[in-house]
Amino acid sequence: MTCEICGDTRTRPTRYNNVFGMGADLVQCLGCGARFYAGTMGDERFYTSPAYDEYVRKSYVNGSPFEQDAGQVQMYRDVRWGVFAAAIAELASFAGGYGAGGKCQTLFEVGAAWGEMLLVARSMTIEVSGCDASTAGPEIAKKHDVDVQSAVLQDATMPENLDAVIMWDMIEHTFTPGADLRKVFAHLRSGGALLLKTFYEEWHFDRELDLTQENKTRGLATSGQFAPNAHPYHFTSGALCQILLGVGFELRKVSLDSEGGLITVYAVKP
Repeated sequence: MTCEICGDTRTRPTRYNNVFGMGADLVQCLGCGARFYAGTMGDERFYTSPAYDEYVRKSYVNGSPFEQDAGQVQMYRDVRWGVFAAAIAELASFAGGYGAGGKCQTLFEVGAAWGEMLLVARSMTIEVSGCDASTAGPEIAKKHDVDVQSAVLQDATMPENLDAVIMWDMIEHTFTPGADLRKVFAHLRSGGALLLKTFYEEWHFDRELDLTQENKTRGLATSGQFAPNAHPYHFTSGALCQILLGVGFELRKVSLDSEGGLITVYAVKP
């Protein structure tokens, strides 16, 4: 078993084995501290599957992958766009500001889905592009004149000397998190900034979860955070920060959401 992030082969077991009956055990790398699945998955990778395309389509139509009425859709979208705008403004502040005289003029999103966050950034006069593993997301983005490539990051073409990159709820989904972070770092200009958001595992590991095969169909709304084919890598807040530092980033702001178990990191390339 080799950790894709640091290349270390030393691991220790966790209490999660044969998760959802997929034949995969969650282990922890002794080199960088990341947790990842060892063994066969049994199912195809969720984020390159037809199921993910449907997930993105529902997110576009309903404002969420879960059913809502029209009023809820608009309310949810308005709230989310406000959250996105605030996050992008903070990201831009670490990259030299946006708007007239600002240095943050180009932004790339990894895992952009149908380009919703990119639309918000574009409304802030930032030039945007991105990629997503689905085919549905880029097709919808095209209707809004947003450039989203249908590709995982390792197969995508990134602009050089980017001012900013967003990895929002993405790093836990990729099977190549180390390579992805190194590619992002290489394509940022000196002084360019990264916004990364994901789950932090010390929060999730404190919960009692049903990870049996019978619970598999209950989806991401319950214990699907641990689904091997959808969330192959897991990070404590400390491990994630150390990994970013190891890639070469300098951390600017780290915050933890104790209600949802989420970590948000703003980092810059020296």
